[in-house]
Amino acid sequence: MGSETRARILVVSGTDTGVGKTVACGLLLGFLRRTGAACGYQKWAATGGKAPADDLVRVCELSGMDMERDAERLRVDYCLAKPASPHLAAETEGERIDPDRLLASTMEMAAGLDRLIVEGAGGLMVPLNRETLIIDLIARLAAPVLLVARTGLGTINHTLLSLAALEARGISCAGVVLSDEEEDIDEEIARDNQETIARMGGAPVLGRLRRCRDHAALAAGFAPLAEKLAAGR
Repeated sequence: MGSETRARILVVSGTDTGVGKTVACGLLLGFLRRTGAACGYQKWAATGGKAPADDLVRVCELSGMDMERDAERLRVDYCLAKPASPHLAAETEGERIDPDRLLASTMEMAAGLDRLIVEGAGGLMVPLNRETLIIDLIARLAAPVLLVARTGLGTINHTLLSLAALEARGISCAGVVLSDEEEDIDEEIARDNQETIARMGGAPVLGRLRRCRDHAALAAGFAPLAEKLAAGR
């Protein structure tokens, strides 16, 4: 697995399901595309009855990519009906998620791009099959992780545990993005969460992504975080 190809890959994972990974992927792709980079998006497994297009449409809305024009740069490897962990959703359909297939798919996509954004499924310790966790596949890939965490109450525990798991496997964390999961978040808690994770987590906290329905406002709010990520700060 070539180091030059691996360097083009960034995995976006979360501390939990529904924390905003797909939104972060779309916004990051949009930022990178505005710099002139040739980018792609891959999701290893989608569960819960979503058609592959559901996540791809959201990514395209936020990034400015096009489903038809950019079809070769957009991929969901496993699309499973049951709203469950990928290992169970696959078993329900008589399938077994193949980590080797996912790695080959990732490397094949990354080889033709400046940057490939790979979205995990749920959190780091989610099983892909009965032997392999998401974090195991990331470790084999040897790519850095952008960790998306909730902004509000409870995020310190989940985020520090996730960062400890990455460190234990020698996986680099490129940064942490705190994503608002609700509209009304206690600002004192949000501020202290960010400061505490930055002080105790051993990884850069890039900032907070506030909840917003306007795509342009979302992109503007994410831009400073993406600039820190690109600068390695």
